[in-house]
Amino acid sequence: QQEKSAWSLAKDLKLELRTIVPGFVLGPVLTDHLNFSHEVFLNVLRGPGTPLAPPAKAGHIQNGCMNVVDVREVASAHVLAAEKSEAEGRYVVIAEMPHLADVLGYVE
Repeated sequence: QQEKSAWSLAKDLKLELRTIVPGFVLGPVLTDHLNFSHEVFLNVLRGPGTPLAPPAKAGHIQNGCMNVVDVREVASAHVLAAEKSEAEGRYVVIAEMPHLADVLGYVE
């Protein structure tokens, strides 16, 4: 909804707009609290899973994938979108899409 509002406002004000839409953002943090991506990742590790995949039976892993990207890649996408005059529109930034079983395997 916020992105739609931004596009509408940009059109009304005749502004150029570029949007960056990342997957789950992981990597170094600069704050002392968890962001949304970290909370979802932590829920996958602890067992409740993600609301973005069908629920799993007790003792099983959800059957779904996570679109993930490193925070530094998202930062680079923002810089490129601002600096490149030919940049326009919406950019989905995803580095990989591992299955939730693979996500759990990363930390084992």
